[in-house]
Amino acid sequence: MRLPNLNSLRIFEAVARHGNVRIAAEELNLTSSAVAQRIRRLEEEVDHVLFIREARGVSLTEGGKALFSEVSRSLSILNHALKALGDVNQSVLMSVPPSFGVKWLIPRLGQFQQHHPEIDLRLSSSEAVSNFFADDVDFVVRFGMPPFGDDLEWHLLSPVNLKIVYNPLYLDSHPRLPTNRDFTGHVLIDDSHQNWKKVMGKQHGAKLGKMLNMYQTGLAIDAALSGQGLCISPLVLISSYVAQGDMVVLGDVPAPDHQGFYLVYPKGRQFSVEKQCVMDWLRCEIEQSNAQMC
Repeated sequence: MRLPNLNSLRIFEAVARHGNVRIAAEELNLTSSAVAQRIRRLEEEVDHVLFIREARGVSLTEGGKALFSEVSRSLSILNHALKALGDVNQSVLMSVPPSFGVKWLIPRLGQFQQHHPEIDLRLSSSEAVSNFFADDVDFVVRFGMPPFGDDLEWHLLSPVNLKIVYNPLYLDSHPRLPTNRDFTGHVLIDDSHQNWKKVMGKQHGAKLGKMLNMYQTGLAIDAALSGQGLCISPLVLISSYVAQGDMVVLGDVPAPDHQGFYLVYPKGRQFSVEKQCVMDWLRCEIEQSNAQMC
């Protein structure tokens, strides 16, 4: 059997990834009818039904799932190799969660750039696991628990290590700190992870106070830094504040095993010296910041 046209495989990958012909067509700047026609032609070429057509989109058949796994990995490898040919300025594209970028990475970038001025480090911000072919990123930092994908490798950078923290200014309006997990009368700053529910679920007899809701952990940390209340944060994001005395740890919050910040990239990806340098620096810096808090 002849190999299918590369454009057909690109279209197949986009439709399979989105589970929707229209959205894939918009990404590829094609019409929906052109995409649907190319998928039908591909199914004829491989002599297999690849998609189950449904009212609100499409889903992969077993054969489609097997093909998608290999096509996605192969396109990622090809895209990375082509990108490397033109990578004359040694650029490195890394994607990180917003709060990790603002609270941990950006304060340390100056030191990295001072030691490695030859590396053009570029950042994007996202919490979703990237499609490395479409997003064109070299590697990502993601918060969660493995596995992140069959075609991905991941390495733990830092366990979540949740802490309840406050700024000393908070004591001006609330001189009596909570005891025995009774937070009645206190302001509790929450984010999209809703960690205060974990306090209620894991700590017998816990009583919550007034909630102040934020959408991102970074915003919750900023609110706590200004003395507005108590927040829950991964230690790695606040380690520098704790070390400087701008935040005080009140207690721990249980978290799922293996939850944390991970370095993620496609299996088999080969990295240049510059990109490996960024990853090594990332691991080393996080290890040092965690060690300072032990």
